[in-house]
Amino acid sequence: MNVREVEYITIPVTNLDASLRFYHEVFDLPIIELNDALKAPN
Repeated sequence: MNVREVEYITIPVTNLDASLRFYHEVFDLPIIELNDALKAPN
């Protein structure tokens, strides 16, 4: 099986700010949009 891209994932976390910082800094993942109503990346 060849995976070409990942469209969407959900990772439940207890500390959103620390998690965003970790995934952005360690894996260089972009923060595209943050949904304030749900307090979760969208």
